Amino acid sequence: MKMSDIYLIEFEPNKLSYQQEELGITFADLDTAVELMKKEEKMIVAELTVYYTRKGGYKNMTELNGLIYSDTKFKDYFDRYEMT
Repeated sequence: MKMSDIYLIEFEPNKLSYQQEELGITFADLDTAVELMKKEEKMIVAELTVYYTRKGGYKNMTELNGLIYSDTKFKDYFDRYEMT
C-alpha cells in the first residue's frame, strides 16, 4: 500500500509561524507602498488639473483628462514604478 503525500508533509509550527510573520510584514510593506503611490498619483493629477485649467484650451472634461494622463509628468510617474 502506497503512503499518501499528506503523510510526507512535515508539520513544524515554529517554521509556519515564522513564515506567517514574514508574509505579514511583506504584505504590510507592499500595502504601504501602494497607498503612497496612490497619494502621489492624486497629487500629480491635482497639480496637472490646476495647470491645464489655468492654461485652458480644452473643450470638455474628457479632453482635460486626456491632457492630464498623457502629460510627461504623469507618464514619468508610471515609468518610475514599472514592474519588470
